[in-house]
Amino acid sequence: MMDKLTDKHIQAQALQHLLIHYEKKYDKYKKLDRDDIIKNLELYIAKIRRTLIQVLEEEQENENKSIKFY
Repeated sequence: MMDKLTDKHIQAQALQHLLIHYEKKYDKYKKLDRDDIIKNLELYIAKIRRTLIQVLEEEQENENKSIKFY
């Protein structure tokens, strides 16, 4: 039996894709020694990870709830 797909699952998957996207950009710019861009990407990646943890730890599953970045 398949579990019900909820907004929580959709949010987590979207954040994972976003995280992968920014990690690839981070690797690309790290090879090019672009420290100015790397610092911003590190902040974005950290914010996405915190948000992903927050979404996964939420006990209530509210439908149609937008993602809040932490």
